[in-house]
Amino acid sequence: MSYFGVDLSEFNGSIDWERLAKHIDFAILRIGWVGNKDNSTLDERFEEYYRSARKAGVKIGAYVYIYSNSEKTAREGAEWAVERLRGKTLNLPVYCDMEDSSIAGLGRAKLSAIVRAFNSVIEKHGYWAGIYANRNWYDHYLDKDLKERYTSWIADYRSGTNLYKGEYDMWQNSSKGRIEGVSGNVDTDYLYRNLFYAISSDDDEPEKPIEGKYPKPVQWQNGSTKETVYKRSNLDEKIGSIFSYSDALCYGKAGNPLIIVYDIAGTEKHKAGFVAYKDGVKNAPSDKKVWKNGHTPEVVYADTGKQLSVGSIFPYETADCLGKIDDMYLVRYSVDGTNIQKCGFVDYHGGNR
Repeated sequence: MSYFGVDLSEFNGSIDWERLAKHIDFAILRIGWVGNKDNSTLDERFEEYYRSARKAGVKIGAYVYIYSNSEKTAREGAEWAVERLRGKTLNLPVYCDMEDSSIAGLGRAKLSAIVRAFNSVIEKHGYWAGIYANRNWYDHYLDKDLKERYTSWIADYRSGTNLYKGEYDMWQNSSKGRIEGVSGNVDTDYLYRNLFYAISSDDDEPEKPIEGKYPKPVQWQNGSTKETVYKRSNLDEKIGSIFSYSDALCYGKAGNPLIIVYDIAGTEKHKAGFVAYKDGVKNAPSDKKVWKNGHTPEVVYADTGKQLSVGSIFPYETADCLGKIDDMYLVRYSVDGTNIQKCGFVDYHGGNR
């Protein structure tokens, strides 16, 4: 799973936010830039962009371009930025944009201290703090632990969609994107971590799962024709099939489709998916436990042999746990906030009792 967005500054000019909102999940807005002589400068479009994005229902984050050469001026710049945010609501972090050539000579230790000084003020005021930088800065100018300490956003203009998934929380993949609602080029970004949930939740660590029983699976039997097994509950993308009159175990429903688990021929492994044929079972189980992911993305597999990946779950996200099969957990979860559901097997045992 990932979310698609843009980051914007006054250089992007006038924007048709109603059109843009149809194509993005979020926008990161530049508050301005801060230096060393009480010369912090507000981006000319920040206030306009914020009001228009909020009206269009777009989720919002912010960034500050920083070329401070001391912890003192970095803290002062952060206080200035927080003042610009007074009365505003953010769905994503405030990012410290650190990559100015004028301060590159300060060295890794000093630059890292400046980032910590800036972000400490951001966090003191209740915002999530992040770091934006190009790959060269992350590799050569910042302490390695910073991308673990703060949510991270990396710029590296290469093609693809999942280049940095699992390593950085967000990837700026292009400065020449073209999207309806924006005239000319625009920076485009992929967010891999569900920060919307993390920021709106009070949970810092995975909560203990809710007590409950696994559903007791019931017998499901296919009819007189071969039955297709699907990846999602809207019954698209075939991942397998079951012969006529073959048996499987039904672990629950996802709307009308049933979640079934069946043997993979010639192995001791199992596969899970959605089927449309409801006459094969009278009542699907309803009991469940809650499974909650840990601090890294978790791959979801269609099979317990882990040969076919059907998705992934963000850090700290929850899913319904329907059972334990071949020492893996069968989970059911929604796709990117929609009413479409997926199911599959996960390895992570810490999310369940």
